[in-house]
Amino acid sequence: MRTVIRVTRIVGRVSMDILTVDLTPCPEAGIGAPVELWGEQVRVDEVAEPSGTTIGYELMCALARRVPVETTSARVDFGNDADRLTIT
Repeated sequence: MRTVIRVTRIVGRVSMDILTVDLTPCPEAGIGAPVELWGEQVRVDEVAEPSGTTIGYELMCALARRVPVETTSARVDFGNDADRLTIT
């Protein structure tokens, strides 16, 4: 199965933990189709930034228990340069 990456927009306002997105650019989308609000392709901070009032950490902490979350492990390498962080 080929993964198709499309970025779309939120329509209206986010209400509690419900949001509506414009699926016009995603004709193959339907009930049960996987989506990524943030993750491998979209960084959580990129999602938080346009609001101007929150950060990615706050979004992660605000997830309701009923929202399924899939996590993957990451290897963190600080290398010899303390200012450079590489996550793979």
